[in-house]
Amino acid sequence: MKLHRPVDTTLGLAFALGLSMTTLAAGCASADSAEGSTSDDIAESALVTPSAGSIRKLGALQYGDQRTGIGYSGRPRALAYTFVGHRGDAVDVVVEADCEDAVAWLLDDARGVVTRDTALGPKPDTRVAHLTATLPKDGTFMIVFREAHGEATSFSVTLEGKAACTPKRCADVGAHCGTLDDGCGATLTCGTCASPDTCGGSGVANVCGSPPPPPPPPPCTWPRSFEQQFGQAWNPADVAFVTSDGAVHRGMGSLDLQASKNQVPNAVRTLGSGALVREIRLLSASGATVASRTGAAVYGLGDAMWHQVNGYAAGDFVETTLVRLFAEPTHSYAELKEYFRRLTASSVSLVPAADQTDYAVAAQRLMSSLDSGQRAFKLGTGHALDFHQATEVVNGKPFAFQLSNPPGLDPKIGMRQGAAWLFWPSIAVEPICR
Repeated sequence: MKLHRPVDTTLGLAFALGLSMTTLAAGCASADSAEGSTSDDIAESALVTPSAGSIRKLGALQYGDQRTGIGYSGRPRALAYTFVGHRGDAVDVVVEADCEDAVAWLLDDARGVVTRDTALGPKPDTRVAHLTATLPKDGTFMIVFREAHGEATSFSVTLEGKAACTPKRCADVGAHCGTLDDGCGATLTCGTCASPDTCGGSGVANVCGSPPPPPPPPPCTWPRSFEQQFGQAWNPADVAFVTSDGAVHRGMGSLDLQASKNQVPNAVRTLGSGALVREIRLLSASGATVASRTGAAVYGLGDAMWHQVNGYAAGDFVETTLVRLFAEPTHSYAELKEYFRRLTASSVSLVPAADQTDYAVAAQRLMSSLDSGQRAFKLGTGHALDFHQATEVVNGKPFAFQLSNPPGLDPKIGMRQGAAWLFWPSIAVEPICR
């Protein structure tokens, strides 16, 4: 190690900006080589606000970078590398001079000294300046270094750093309310919600909202109404037909559709049996009777079979009718009268214009006779044979009415003027679902 000339202690830690009296070639100098004059050293404060040309920036570093073979000749008196750091980062900088004495400073972007390793004194005896610090803020920092006395040498600079934990902010994660972990061991409080919203009420954590409205109920259908009423899904195998001889024929497949092709609706038969169906049963999977339908229900089934086998209805019309036979409640007499009232009122427009006034009078007369009890609905075949029982004559025009309501079908009115059929309008009955 070279001998160093004592320096004026009033200078404290000096920073030489002038030329040294003697510069050394690259590599280690002899032990008796002359050192730079203390007159070339100036106060360290000159580094904080250096004069033009006193520091030369060599480039930028990142954590983990190392630069070697950095030539130093004393002009400018200080070299520097910059790096970007963040508040809380732990940095470790090693500046090593080749056989000479290294001094170094870590400055922030305002040229404030974060830390230093300046072994200036009577006998500096270190080739390594070591800087360790926890960065006080975000910004661009500068590693400034030189040879202590302006001697020519070469340097190596190594920058290591460990990024600090950056705490999350509420806005970073889209949080509007409640609390959450900031990722660095602390708890964030992100606010409260205005009524009626609640924190997480919409199903998203830390976001104000209200529960979404409940989904609309599934569409009301006859199978759904059936399942609600009986607690079991519709199964064609769970329906049975009891014939007049007491035999029980289980499953829709036992119905004889072809036998209904030329029969009136109340003649319902099963395959291989000459006896007529008198009862329709709904069975459980175990075979127990869940519900029973007779009378008008058998007539409605026969009507559906006749329509399907003759091609007047879809291929599932019989099955749909059976579902409705069990799911649709039996209409009260008051309901039948109300259906009739609505049907006659809505069907006026179907009558020829010249007959509409007389039709309305005839319908009102018949309605009055039903309300008074002079006439009553009864189960019939649904053919013109029954029209004479419900005929009203207005201005010489006979109007005949018939209300048809085979269970499982929508109530409809048949109307005849004289011998001509005019229309057969119907009114839809919606399933009853809870």
